Amino acid sequence: MKFLIKFVLFAVAVYLSASFVPGIDVAGVKGALIVSVVLGLLNAFVKPFVQMLAFPVNLLTLGLFSLVINALMVILCEMFVPASIVVAGFVPALIYSVILTVVSWVLNFIFLKD
Repeated sequence: MKFLIKFVLFAVAVYLSASFVPGIDVAGVKGALIVSVVLGLLNAFVKPFVQMLAFPVNLLTLGLFSLVINALMVILCEMFVPASIVVAGFVPALIYSVILTVVSWVLNFIFLKD
């Protein structure tokens, strides 16, 4: 049950975050659900390998390169489901990934207090 609540909260965060960033367009609620599934899968399976490869750069930048990796995951998500999310470039993807992280954290803090 908790997994389903987290999934719905992340889909809401995907949808809300897109309204804050010009250059990011999520195709409605169904698109937000699809994007949340694809981003979740990318973050679970692809992101760890990218982080391992980028570890030296991440170490040199004191972790700030993680923001770039998150933006790349958003762009990769657009490549997999172009009908659900449209990203206008790297900078909107970077801003979107930061806002998505904050909105997701706030929603989880409000609704899942554990």
